[in-house]
Amino acid sequence: MRADAAGGGPLTFERLEAWQREVLAVATAPFRTTSAWARAGRERYAYRDELPAAFEACLAEATDPASTHAGPG
Repeated sequence: MRADAAGGGPLTFERLEAWQREVLAVATAPFRTTSAWARAGRERYAYRDELPAAFEACLAEATDPASTHAGPG
């Protein structure tokens, strides 16, 4: 994973999913399809139909050199 990240390239869901599979030692790590809970159920991260597309847009913005949110490049 570190070599992959250091090698550059676009930050995509497919890339993150590959890293997640390795970390969790699972065959697949798909995008969640239900709400997620944290802190012993005190915090809810609601699922919305547009969530996967919004996540992809955030990833694209994070790697866009024109974005003020993109890292050094």
